[in-house]
Amino acid sequence: MQALVQRLSLLAAIELPCAVQLSQLDHDQGSLGRIRSCGSTGGCFRLSGENFSLQLSEATIDTVRLTEQPAGGRPDTCIEILAANGHVMARIKGAPDHSNAAVWQDIMDTFDCA
Repeated sequence: MQALVQRLSLLAAIELPCAVQLSQLDHDQGSLGRIRSCGSTGGCFRLSGENFSLQLSEATIDTVRLTEQPAGGRPDTCIEILAANGHVMARIKGAPDHSNAAVWQDIMDTFDCA
């Protein structure tokens, strides 16, 4: 959890635009914008941005992982937060236009999910 909070806090600090999809990932709905804050206190994980707010009990988070999804002919690295039942509760990825792809990828390359 600490590595997740560190990386998302870094994204917030540099105001890097990203796409955030919450729970119903079957639909291509999500928010595009900057992460404003991220934290973990009292067993609660919180993530808020320009157009979204997520609050999860840490007990419901089973796994945090990096995945690669094809996007425009090249892989796009995403952070996924999974529940114990395997469902993705949130997916955070770089801006769809890849305007900051190099910075996003540098941050993801240093992300240690363990």
